[in-house]
Amino acid sequence: MPPSAFTLGNFRLHVDSIKVEERPLTLSGDLSPWAYIASWENELPVHAAVGSGLRIEAELAVEAGRLELGVVAADFSTFIDRVELGQGQHRVVLEAPDAAAARAVVLRNREDAASVGIVLGRLGGHLVDKGKARERGFLAKSAVEDLREKIGRDNPVVIDVGANVGDMVARFLEAFPRATVLAMEPHPQTFDRLRHRFAAMAQVRPRNAGVSGKGGTATLHAFTNPAINALSPVAAGAGQLMDGQIEPLAQVPVTLQTLGDILREEKLEAVDILKLDTQGHEAQILAGALEELSSGKVRYVLTELIFSSLYKEQSRAGDVISILERCGFKLFDFYDFVYHEDQGLKWGDALFEFVGPR
Repeated sequence: MPPSAFTLGNFRLHVDSIKVEERPLTLSGDLSPWAYIASWENELPVHAAVGSGLRIEAELAVEAGRLELGVVAADFSTFIDRVELGQGQHRVVLEAPDAAAARAVVLRNREDAASVGIVLGRLGGHLVDKGKARERGFLAKSAVEDLREKIGRDNPVVIDVGANVGDMVARFLEAFPRATVLAMEPHPQTFDRLRHRFAAMAQVRPRNAGVSGKGGTATLHAFTNPAINALSPVAAGAGQLMDGQIEPLAQVPVTLQTLGDILREEKLEAVDILKLDTQGHEAQILAGALEELSSGKVRYVLTELIFSSLYKEQSRAGDVISILERCGFKLFDFYDFVYHEDQGLKWGDALFEFVGPR
């Protein structure tokens, strides 16, 4: 029997007012529209999931309201597969053709001020032969898995710019156990969490600095959600696009370095993976590293692309793509797009591969 990916006992609640009894899992309460109720994290290491699909099976009874059960990707909002459930008994099968891309199973409410009641009798998942799963779709993909297959060895050099608390660092290490990872994080408190998390791993080198087109100092705009910390203030109306997560904390002076500075200080001749997640500052970083990019010192670039107006000064997705193409990179694929119901595409990731100067 393949290893279990999701188990009933390991869940996380997202709404405090819900009453819980674990076996069977019983949930009831009044919820706002589209509120997440509970989630079950995928605990399979990436290397175990590579080359496999994932099949989730659940048995549940909906006593009130309308619910949605689904498998989500890394951004926790892009659904790989989902089903809408009304009142009654249900036996549900969900499939993720790429097991490594499946972040969690989530349960959420679908109606405004609905009285929700559910009894989840069984939830489990197992790996399946990828050939028996659906074909790789537009959303169900993993950039880390693609990088693992392309690089073909377990010891690449990775520079993670905008490492935050190190979630992507951990994913890189799952896929590449002997990788060397330079984790760049400018915010002092977030950097402390990053450094503490990987203190026992000499292969991870945390650096308390940001990256830009020029070295020096700058002001980092910090928020209660550190994932949206940025070198630019947020744009008017961005709260709607960021799901209301904008609560300013402080303006923090931070140190900036260029990619060239980092390579020289670390005595690196080449970088296998350059990952950029800098909340709209990606084009400035790339524009300051034209020599390093054009010379082939960087093999792959995994970068966030922003399509909506989130920050007052932010990179346009087209500018990021244009710089990389001029430096000899080819777009390989897109990943983890996030959408707004009214305004469309908000942001997503893209993987570029160096193929040589044009």
